[in-house]
Amino acid sequence: LAENALLLIVGIGSGLAAALLAIAPVLIDRGGRPLTWSLAALVLAVLAAGLGSSAIAARATARESLLSSLRSD
Repeated sequence: LAENALLLIVGIGSGLAAALLAIAPVLIDRGGRPLTWSLAALVLAVLAAGLGSSAIAARATARESLLSSLRSD
């Protein structure tokens, strides 16, 4: 679960950095109003959804027997 969280945080961080870099010229040209709380709320919502779905998947995987799952394949 920790590895999934790390990958999610790094992915969201790099995507956010790329998006901010892409819109930086427009922000500077138009007077550059700082980004609002809506962007922070959106990033936190994506993070919460990713962590939640990762936790659900990990819980579902932990319930199944590893040996029987490997034998069935």
